[in-house]
Amino acid sequence: MSCLSFAQRSVVLALPVLLLPLLLLTGGPVSGADLLPGSTLTLPFPQLPHDRHDQASSCEIKLPANYAPDKSYPLVVWLEGGDGGNKPQTPFLPEGDFVTVGLPFPLGANQPSTPHLVGDFPAIWKYHRTMLEEIHRRIPNLDRRRSIIAGFSNGAHAIDGMLKLKVTPGEGPGLASFFGIFILVEGGGWDVTEGEYPDCTGKFAYLAMGEKSSLLRVVPRAAKEFLAHGASMHLSMMAGTKHEFADFEKETIRKWLAEEALPGLANER
Repeated sequence: MSCLSFAQRSVVLALPVLLLPLLLLTGGPVSGADLLPGSTLTLPFPQLPHDRHDQASSCEIKLPANYAPDKSYPLVVWLEGGDGGNKPQTPFLPEGDFVTVGLPFPLGANQPSTPHLVGDFPAIWKYHRTMLEEIHRRIPNLDRRRSIIAGFSNGAHAIDGMLKLKVTPGEGPGLASFFGIFILVEGGGWDVTEGEYPDCTGKFAYLAMGEKSSLLRVVPRAAKEFLAHGASMHLSMMAGTKHEFADFEKETIRKWLAEEALPGLANER
């Protein structure tokens, strides 16, 4: 390279820096050294169907400010209500270091009788499993046992529906194998969702419902599923609310995570 001009050498030396965003976006090799503390990565999934907004499927991942490849981190997955979204939401998280991500819903995976609700849970799980497996491939130091999946409304319905899917040998793992903590707000427990939860022994679940919500008699069914399958479960009623994720409930969940769920999983090591 000594025969190159200064300008040519500058271009050669700059190539790794210039190519890094391209590698992150196109599925190229990513090592721990490429995962920069505090950075946000967008992973595209051109092989998957469009999302529920009829946009090309992708998910956005946020790394903690002091991310280090030699430490392990919980993955926190957020499933938004309504038509979903691909950006992480973290107002319910306590202080600490987490890798956060938002997973969208696939287009058309609805309940036939109620199109605004998610319903094709095998399709949703195939879609989400592809994303989760890729996230774990890109970020190998994620701790599944301490990882969290949380959802509001359709997001909570999706968690409930995916947990009830039968795990078939040769078709990959089920949702419960990726997470130790489940947070369902204003969703879950629908009669249209067939099946039953897998073994949740040693896992934690937090379910919340509005005091004036139409789901007041529905969400407790999901709570019973968690209890029946061995989870440590907390069921909360959000006073004075209808179909919303109240700010005061986010604070309660932060406290529950910090004082009960995360320490409980840490003590099992």
